[in-house]
Amino acid sequence: MHYSAEAIDLQNFLMSATSRMDRQEGQILATGQAVQDLVAQVSELSSRLQQLRFPPDIAESTAAVFLLLRG
Repeated sequence: MHYSAEAIDLQNFLMSATSRMDRQEGQILATGQAVQDLVAQVSELSSRLQQLRFPPDIAESTAAVFLLLRG
């Protein structure tokens, strides 16, 4: 078969566009994973900061354990 120059140009353009979209999809997925990792780290740091600001009261903790053991 003989394809016209326009058909070959179109095919090359479509292949290039598909390749570019595949690369962009990979980059988007990697960015999404990085954002999820950062959110998890921020959440963990926030929890730790909360614990440092308001440490559990020993008396309350002891009472809670006692009540649990008493059952």
